Amino acid sequence: MSHAYESEINRKQWIPENFDPKNITLLIQRHPWNNKYNEGMKKWLEKEYPWKFEIATRSELQDEPKYNDKKTYPFVMMWNDHGSSPMGSGLTYHDLDGHFVDRSIDKEYPESGYGLNRGQTAYKKIFSVLVKKFKDGKDDD
Repeated sequence: MSHAYESEINRKQWIPENFDPKNITLLIQRHPWNNKYNEGMKKWLEKEYPWKFEIATRSELQDEPKYNDKKTYPFVMMWNDHGSSPMGSGLTYHDLDGHFVDRSIDKEYPESGYGLNRGQTAYKKIFSVLVKKFKDGKDDD
């Protein structure tokens, strides 16, 4: 199965059916790359994402007692950093993609499929799709 085809399938299945950002605080894994990208993501979310969210490291998500409350924090957006090196280039290109975890039933959803060729700022597309769907009532095609 090609990566492009997989991405199209994921775009239809990556958002949990019971996800409603208006009634929860979304946990978001800290940007995996560095502080600069994490601050950029936080600033962008504060401006563009109209609902409650908290950013935490992977270890904070596991160790902080307040994050054990799965009614307040039923979902977390986790990141995967995909690196690729074109043959002979000596360079590594990174694509960030996100996926939901429904903590209430311990279910991991597929990646969004929006990370390809967006580098470390793919979160902008991912969260824009969520805003479009849940605020404007439109699906991203």
